[in-house]
Amino acid sequence: FDVAKGTLVGALKALSELLGPLDAAIRERNSQAAHLHIDETSQKVFEAVADKVGNRWWLWTFLGPDTVVFLIDPTRSTRVVAEHL
Repeated sequence: FDVAKGTLVGALKALSELLGPLDAAIRERNSQAAHLHIDETSQKVFEAVADKVGNRWWLWTFLGPDTVVFLIDPTRSTRVVAEHL
């Protein structure tokens, strides 16, 4: 399958309205799991953000029995976990 990156990005943007509810349903199911494995790993993100010093962001992974949610956040704060749950 050979397709230009721009074509693929355009198609995904067009599908965003359809994928939004699916994303919300996966996040909801994951957050209600009886048991989750949660991990955060530092990632370099080169985007200027007001009041953020440095390029270290955090990739959060929430692994449930039948769903996985990935979140990227500029902090390692437990706020990320609280907001997800």
